[in-house]
Amino acid sequence: MHGRLWHNNYALDYREGTQIASPEGKLPVLATTNQDAHPWPDGTQFVTDNWNVYDDNSDLQVVDMASGQMLYSAKADGYLRNSRPSPVSKTMMMATIGKDSISPADTIFIDLKTMSVVRRFSADDPVNWLPDGRYLRVLSDGTLRIGDLAAGEVDAGRIDPPAAHSVQHLWVSPKGDQVAWRIQHNVSPTPEVDLWVSKLDGSNLERVTQTKMSHDAHWSPDGSKIAFDVDTGHFCNGVGCVGTCDLWWVPATARNVIAVPASGDAWTFKVMDTRGSEQTLGCALIAWTQ
Repeated sequence: MHGRLWHNNYALDYREGTQIASPEGKLPVLATTNQDAHPWPDGTQFVTDNWNVYDDNSDLQVVDMASGQMLYSAKADGYLRNSRPSPVSKTMMMATIGKDSISPADTIFIDLKTMSVVRRFSADDPVNWLPDGRYLRVLSDGTLRIGDLAAGEVDAGRIDPPAAHSVQHLWVSPKGDQVAWRIQHNVSPTPEVDLWVSKLDGSNLERVTQTKMSHDAHWSPDGSKIAFDVDTGHFCNGVGCVGTCDLWWVPATARNVIAVPASGDAWTFKVMDTRGSEQTLGCALIAWTQ
């Protein structure tokens, strides 16, 4: 297994911040003391977004990994989060932004050179990068559209989840031929969330996880594997959200994964801590880069 695992699993080393773990047995590296650093796919730079709740604004910073030099810095009104760097441009990213943590959050595309918003979509339209720098967007009726920031959009297919299910988020594979979907089963009293996968045009939609509590997917750099969470902390009642979060991976061809130790259908990441001891990596995984 190859690549670098960017995470903020504090329990691994009791270190605050974003660390880079290796599935190949290398010692971890502390990228930053910020707990939510999102790297570009090649790992050479990362972006952080910090919400100043009392000032009602967010600090956006882009840092060079090798030198620690600040490359870009800006302050945005409202709550900016979920930064997603472009797979091809070091000066382009997307993020979500809203008035606060509970208000609807639009997706915006940011030109870092000018700190301008070049495109904006409502919270109702899940959107994410394609590996060539274009984007894939889902309309409320399931229509898929591929867009170019320098041009317009074209129809690209359709996703049809089962009845009483709705698309929440998407992640396109590194090869651009598949899409992992977060799909919510709208049942009462607590909605159930799992990961599904389809072809780029939405066809051949199949269920990857059957945990009812998997919210995030991360493709391996070669697209052969998918890492995901099983997060009981998202399982909430009227009092609050209490639980734990486990991190797993499966081949991208896996289907209907239960992801418990006894099932044997998913695997954990074994990585080294700073003392050179092997540990199981926990949540949260931020990115799986080259």
